[in-house]
Amino acid sequence: MKVVFWVAVLVAAAIYLTMTVWTMPLLMAEGEGLRPFDLRPFGYTSAEAREYLAAITEEGIAVYLGPQHMMDRVYPAVLALMFVTGELILFRRWLAAALIAVALIGAGADYMENGLVARLLTENAPGDALIGRASLATAVKSICATIGFVALIVGGLRAGVARLRGA
Repeated sequence: MKVVFWVAVLVAAAIYLTMTVWTMPLLMAEGEGLRPFDLRPFGYTSAEAREYLAAITEEGIAVYLGPQHMMDRVYPAVLALMFVTGELILFRRWLAAALIAVALIGAGADYMENGLVARLLTENAPGDALIGRASLATAVKSICATIGFVALIVGGLRAGVARLRGA
């Protein structure tokens, strides 16, 4: 299980690094410096979404719907795999089960966000309800990922301290 965890860490890191240095900067540049939907962890208002949609160029939309979403088809699953295997390694059953549920909710929210953002980018005048659902999915994804990362850090530190005390 540790091998699966570390492979998932490496794959997730590679995808995240690629998005960080390639697609996200492009999406910001093609959106007049405004942050893309994926980079708004607390969500966004209808006005903020419309501002980004008005600013993003056709090239930006092509990057968002193309390379960005291609990577984001794999990233949520790999991130969930990383969280699930790490939590199974580090935590007792009941806590691992709760954290796994959070990881799966986060992955589901990320996939939902991707579909809703695609609709935002392709519909002529997306309504407030659609924007609200996309914003909520973004926020849920971000909260779940934060919980997952904090859990892995805390669990890893706890395991490291226990190992040092036992050595």
